[in-house]
Amino acid sequence: MFITPEDFTRKMSQEKIDAVADGDTTLLPTAINTAIGEAKFYLSRFDLADLFGKAGDQRDPILMQWLLDMTAWYFIAKRNPVQ
Repeated sequence: MFITPEDFTRKMSQEKIDAVADGDTTLLPTAINTAIGEAKFYLSRFDLADLFGKAGDQRDPILMQWLLDMTAWYFIAKRNPVQ
C-alpha cells in the first residue's frame, strides 16, 4: 500500500481518526484505496509503477500530500463524529 493508516496520522490525529471511524476498522483503508484509485485514474498517462511503487522516503512528497488530502475527503465523507 502506497499510503498506510500510519501515514494518515500526518493529516489527522489518531483521536480524530478513531472518532470518525467509530470502531469501523475498514473505513480508513477503504478511503486510502479509493484515493489511490482516483489518483491512478488521473495519472494514468504516467508510469504508475514508478509513481506508486516506492516506499518510505522514496515516495514523492507532493503525491503523498495529495493522496492524504484525498483520503481525508473520502474518510470524513463517510461519517461525521459530531452528528
